[in-house]
Amino acid sequence: MASVQAAARAGAKAPVRRDPRRRHTDGSSPWTRLDNRRPDRVYCWVNQGASDFGVDYYESLGYEIERQSKDGVRPQGGRTTRKDDEPITYRGNVLMSCDKARRDEIELEGPDGNSGQLDADHIENLMVDRSKGRDLLRGIGIRGADGRPWAGVQNETTALEAVFPGGE
Repeated sequence: MASVQAAARAGAKAPVRRDPRRRHTDGSSPWTRLDNRRPDRVYCWVNQGASDFGVDYYESLGYEIERQSKDGVRPQGGRTTRKDDEPITYRGNVLMSCDKARRDEIELEGPDGNSGQLDADHIENLMVDRSKGRDLLRGIGIRGADGRPWAGVQNETTALEAVFPGGE
């Protein structure tokens, strides 16, 4: 810890951030990347054996199982000798898709109509007062009844110390 403090006093610069190269969100395996995607649909691989969040769950949200067709979507790798109208599967997962508009609706409103991003934003607005620097959601700027900070963070401590602003 002392060497970090000495480096900070000496004006040492932080190392340059080096992020990994971006990769396709379908995964790193070419077996799960997709060719011939329809631009109006979103795709996901769903575990066929899952009791929670499996095929039944995704079907209840409006997703459909993708089936093999001559010009349809297909994985870049894997078994290429599928019969027409056979579900597209890979390692116990089945390829499912839904309209982008439906996916956006699920994202905003949630699968049950009250657990999506709109609801999360509403809860955050109730708990965060940016004008006073108070964020009850993340525990920032919380003060006790006497007006003093309830808890704080001090940079110059060890892992065994906890510093409370009130000295307790």
